[in-house]
Amino acid sequence: MNKGKLICQGKIYSINRPKSTVGEYLAKRNRKKLKKLKTGPKPKITSCDCRQIVKSCSTNNTSTRKIQQELNLPCSHTTVWRGLKQSKKLKFMKKIM
Repeated sequence: MNKGKLICQGKIYSINRPKSTVGEYLAKRNRKKLKKLKTGPKPKITSCDCRQIVKSCSTNNTSTRKIQQELNLPCSHTTVWRGLKQSKKLKFMKKIM
């Protein structure tokens, strides 16, 4: 029985599966439109945290550092700022003094 082999940079690795099984898997994968896996680190704030940030900023005009301290968020004030910037409900502007 022919076993499926994986060729990577000139080296052949055995994956202990028949060639037909490997071929069927690759054919199915090409037919389906699979979602790409999300790479990179997990987000520090959830969508619920983002909503709380927007709510607290819209009710009282506070700085990002104060919002971070009030909500006890496990992230920096720049992450809070990015959350406000991504929000479509608020137009976030920097204070000019």
